[in-house]
Amino acid sequence: KIVTLEKELAEAKGDAESSKSTHNALTAMRDESADAVKRLENELTESRELAQKSDSELSRAKQELATSMARIEELESEKEGLEGNVAKLEKEAAEIKEDAETKKTTIVALTSRSDESADAVKRLENELTESRELAQKSDSELSRAKQELATSM
Repeated sequence: KIVTLEKELAEAKGDAESSKSTHNALTAMRDESADAVKRLENELTESRELAQKSDSELSRAKQELATSMARIEELESEKEGLEGNVAKLEKEAAEIKEDAETKKTTIVALTSRSDESADAVKRLENELTESRELAQKSDSELSRAKQELATSM
């Protein structure tokens, strides 16, 4: 009977050590998941800030384009009434048109960057959701391992 009890005690100790190892591994996984979540949250914040900045730059560039286009129309109207200043006004209109084209190019680039930022935000939100789910799963496994450890002790 003592031998049987000693065998059972040895098995219980082995189970406790195994549970402890599992507990340690799950704790490490939980910590890694928490770090990954924090890193992804930081990246998400940075991407949102970049997207907001791109949107602001895009709005400003659109406003500047509207202003430039309005100025072009003014200059073209004045050109008809001022024959002596036609060459000067044409030159100024050409410069403003060139500036408008540059701004159009900027708007296209900013729109692309804004779209990329939005895609990055969505991707990071998906990664964050996956990391949170992994962290929740790790926490559940950790709780189960703690329960097994407590039962083994």
